[in-house]
Amino acid sequence: KTDLNGDIPIDATITYTLENVENGVGAIHSSADFTNTAGKPISIIGITANADLKGNVTGDYKALEKSGFLISAESTLKITGTIYVSNQEIPVSISIKKSIKAVEVGK
Repeated sequence: KTDLNGDIPIDATITYTLENVENGVGAIHSSADFTNTAGKPISIIGITANADLKGNVTGDYKALEKSGFLISAESTLKITGTIYVSNQEIPVSISIKKSIKAVEVGK
């Protein structure tokens, strides 16, 4: 379990699993479930608010076995919940996909 403090302080449980290693490349899967830290306000574009948020992140990564250098990654973040600001309840539903691919420079 990890406490991550930023604009939205969260409590997260993160798991990394080495799926396999082939030809010097490790395949890693990650998953995390999180909630915003109870009782701690969040900050969005300079506005302080209370929130009830939860979500998860999943990812698949490939890294070189000898150096640990990341050669590709795909991850998906999903957040749902409610933000409370100025006597209003604002529903939140966010989904973000991210891809990273290393390229060899100079060839």
